[in-house]
Amino acid sequence: MSTPPIQFRGVSPSDSHKVQLHLALEGTIGVPEGHVSIPTQFYVTADLLSPDSVHIPSSLSEKFHWPVAEAILSKEILIVDLPPAVVQGFHLRGWQDLPRAAAIIPLSSDADSSPLGVLIMGLNTRRTYDQEYSRWVDVTRSTLCAMLTATKAREEEAQRLEQVPPDLPRSTVTLLRL
Repeated sequence: MSTPPIQFRGVSPSDSHKVQLHLALEGTIGVPEGHVSIPTQFYVTADLLSPDSVHIPSSLSEKFHWPVAEAILSKEILIVDLPPAVVQGFHLRGWQDLPRAAAIIPLSSDADSSPLGVLIMGLNTRRTYDQEYSRWVDVTRSTLCAMLTATKAREEEAQRLEQVPPDLPRSTVTLLRL
Protein backbone atom coordinates (compact mmCIF):
# COMPACT_ATOMS: atom_id res chain seq x y z
CA MET A 1 0.00 0.00 0.00
CA SER A 2 1.19 3.52 -0.67
CA THR A 3 1.27 6.44 1.68
CA PRO A 4 -1.52 8.91 0.87
CA PRO A 5 -0.92 12.30 -0.71
CA ILE A 6 -0.03 15.75 0.53
CA GLN A 7 -1.40 18.44 -1.76
CA PHE A 8 -0.39 22.09 -2.15
CA ARG A 9 -2.34 24.61 -4.21
CA GLY A 10 -0.37 27.32 -6.01
CA VAL A 11 -0.95 30.87 -7.11
CA SER A 12 -0.14 32.08 -10.62
CA PRO A 13 3.45 33.04 -11.40
CA SER A 14 4.23 36.75 -11.30
CA ASP A 15 6.58 37.15 -14.25
CA SER A 16 7.68 35.45 -17.44
CA HIS A 17 11.13 34.17 -16.42
CA LYS A 18 10.47 33.63 -12.73
CA VAL A 19 8.00 31.42 -10.96
CA GLN A 20 6.92 32.86 -7.63
CA LEU A 21 4.30 30.82 -5.88
CA HIS A 22 2.73 30.85 -2.48
CA LEU A 23 1.97 27.24 -1.61
CA ALA A 24 -0.66 26.56 1.02
CA LEU A 25 -1.21 23.10 2.44
CA GLU A 26 -4.65 21.90 1.38
CA GLY A 27 -4.68 18.59 3.21
CA THR A 28 -2.86 15.44 4.22
CA ILE A 29 -3.62 11.81 4.84
CA GLY A 30 -1.30 9.90 7.14
CA VAL A 31 0.66 12.99 8.18
CA PRO A 32 -0.09 14.45 11.61
CA GLU A 33 -1.24 18.06 11.71
CA GLY A 34 1.67 20.41 12.32
CA HIS A 35 4.34 17.83 11.39
CA VAL A 36 7.72 19.56 11.15
CA SER A 37 8.57 18.18 7.68
CA ILE A 38 5.37 19.53 6.08
CA PRO A 39 4.74 23.26 6.58
CA THR A 40 1.26 24.75 6.26
CA GLN A 41 2.59 27.29 3.77
CA PHE A 42 5.78 28.41 2.12
CA TYR A 43 6.99 30.33 -0.90
CA VAL A 44 8.67 28.93 -4.00
CA THR A 45 10.75 31.30 -6.11
CA ALA A 46 12.51 29.85 -9.09
CA ASP A 47 14.29 31.47 -12.00
CA LEU A 48 13.79 29.58 -15.26
CA LEU A 49 17.53 29.72 -15.88
CA SER A 50 18.59 28.72 -12.37
CA PRO A 51 15.85 27.24 -10.17
CA ASP A 52 16.14 27.96 -6.47
CA SER A 53 15.55 25.02 -4.22
CA VAL A 54 12.84 24.85 -1.64
CA HIS A 55 14.12 23.71 1.72
CA ILE A 56 11.73 22.53 4.38
CA PRO A 57 13.14 21.64 7.79
CA SER A 58 12.59 17.99 8.63
CA SER A 59 14.04 18.13 12.10
CA LEU A 60 15.73 20.59 14.39
CA SER A 61 19.22 19.46 13.40
CA GLU A 62 18.94 19.00 9.64
CA LYS A 63 17.28 20.31 6.50
CA PHE A 64 15.57 18.17 3.91
CA HIS A 65 15.30 19.31 0.32
CA TRP A 66 11.88 18.92 -1.30
CA PRO A 67 12.60 19.73 -4.99
CA VAL A 68 9.23 21.40 -5.49
CA ALA A 69 10.58 24.26 -7.64
CA GLU A 70 12.44 21.81 -9.89
CA ALA A 71 9.28 19.72 -10.37
CA ILE A 72 7.21 22.81 -11.22
CA LEU A 73 9.77 24.10 -13.73
CA SER A 74 10.46 20.77 -15.40
CA LYS A 75 6.78 19.70 -15.27
CA GLU A 76 8.18 16.24 -14.53
CA ILE A 77 7.35 13.86 -11.71
CA LEU A 78 10.37 13.68 -9.42
CA ILE A 79 11.13 10.76 -7.10
CA VAL A 80 12.96 11.55 -3.86
CA ASP A 81 14.32 9.31 -1.13
CA LEU A 82 12.97 10.16 2.31
CA PRO A 83 15.32 10.08 5.30
CA PRO A 84 13.80 8.55 8.45
CA ALA A 85 13.80 11.97 10.18
CA VAL A 86 11.37 13.34 7.57
CA VAL A 87 8.72 10.65 8.06
CA GLN A 88 9.20 10.09 11.79
CA GLY A 89 5.79 10.48 13.42
CA PHE A 90 3.73 9.79 10.28
CA HIS A 91 0.73 7.56 10.87
CA LEU A 92 1.35 3.93 9.97
CA ARG A 93 -1.13 2.75 7.36
CA GLY A 94 -1.63 -0.32 5.21
CA TRP A 95 1.49 -2.43 5.63
CA GLN A 96 2.48 -0.49 8.77
CA ASP A 97 5.64 0.77 7.00
CA LEU A 98 6.84 4.35 6.88
CA PRO A 99 7.43 5.60 3.34
CA ARG A 100 11.01 5.56 2.08
CA ALA A 101 10.39 7.52 -1.13
CA ALA A 102 7.91 10.07 -2.47
CA ALA A 103 6.78 11.35 -5.84
CA ILE A 104 6.63 15.13 -6.25
CA ILE A 105 3.96 15.67 -8.87
CA PRO A 106 3.50 19.12 -10.45
CA LEU A 107 -0.06 19.78 -11.52
CA SER A 108 -0.77 22.13 -14.43
CA SER A 109 -3.10 22.37 -17.39
CA ASP A 110 -1.94 21.74 -20.92
CA ALA A 111 -3.28 25.09 -22.11
CA ASP A 112 -1.65 27.16 -19.38
CA SER A 113 1.85 26.92 -18.01
CA SER A 114 0.76 28.25 -14.62
CA PRO A 115 1.01 25.55 -11.96
CA LEU A 116 -2.28 24.50 -10.41
CA GLY A 117 -0.58 22.83 -7.47
CA VAL A 118 1.86 20.19 -6.35
CA LEU A 119 1.02 16.75 -5.03
CA ILE A 120 3.55 14.95 -2.82
CA MET A 121 2.68 11.28 -2.61
CA GLY A 122 4.49 8.60 -0.63
CA LEU A 123 5.39 5.54 -2.69
CA ASN A 124 4.52 1.96 -1.92
CA THR A 125 7.23 0.42 0.27
CA ARG A 126 6.52 -3.08 -1.02
CA ARG A 127 6.65 -2.38 -4.73
CA THR A 128 9.45 -1.30 -7.04
CA TYR A 129 8.88 2.00 -8.81
CA ASP A 130 8.91 0.50 -12.28
CA GLN A 131 7.46 1.56 -15.63
CA GLU A 132 3.96 0.28 -14.78
CA TYR A 133 3.94 2.12 -11.44
CA SER A 134 5.25 5.23 -13.19
CA ARG A 135 2.40 5.05 -15.73
CA TRP A 136 -0.14 4.74 -12.88
CA VAL A 137 1.29 7.86 -11.20
CA ASP A 138 1.16 9.70 -14.54
CA VAL A 139 -2.49 8.69 -15.13
CA THR A 140 -3.31 9.90 -11.61
CA ARG A 141 -1.57 13.18 -12.41
CA SER A 142 -3.43 13.57 -15.72
CA THR A 143 -6.77 12.91 -14.03
CA LEU A 144 -6.09 15.44 -11.27
CA CYS A 145 -4.92 18.04 -13.80
CA ALA A 146 -8.07 17.59 -15.89
CA MET A 147 -10.32 17.91 -12.82
CA LEU A 148 -8.45 20.98 -11.54
CA THR A 149 -8.51 22.62 -14.98
CA ALA A 150 -12.26 22.03 -15.30
CA THR A 151 -12.86 23.38 -11.79
CA LYS A 152 -10.76 26.47 -12.50
CA ALA A 153 -12.68 27.10 -15.76
CA ARG A 154 -16.02 26.71 -13.98
CA GLU A 155 -14.95 29.15 -11.24
CA GLU A 156 -13.84 31.68 -13.87
CA GLU A 157 -17.16 31.32 -15.69
CA ALA A 158 -19.07 31.89 -12.44
CA GLN A 159 -17.03 35.05 -11.78
CA ARG A 160 -17.76 36.36 -15.30
CA LEU A 161 -21.47 35.72 -14.84
CA GLU A 162 -21.45 37.56 -11.49
CA GLN A 163 -20.21 40.63 -13.35
CA VAL A 164 -23.14 40.58 -15.81
CA PRO A 165 -25.47 43.54 -15.13
CA PRO A 166 -28.81 42.39 -13.65
CA ASP A 167 -30.84 44.30 -16.27
CA LEU A 168 -29.24 42.43 -19.19
CA PRO A 169 -31.77 40.34 -21.16
CA ARG A 170 -31.75 36.61 -20.36
CA SER A 171 -30.98 35.68 -24.00
CA THR A 172 -27.79 37.78 -23.86
CA VAL A 173 -26.68 36.07 -20.66
CA THR A 174 -27.24 32.69 -22.35
CA LEU A 175 -25.00 33.80 -25.22
CA LEU A 176 -22.32 34.87 -22.73
CA ARG A 177 -22.24 31.31 -21.35
CA LEU A 178 -21.25 29.85 -24.72
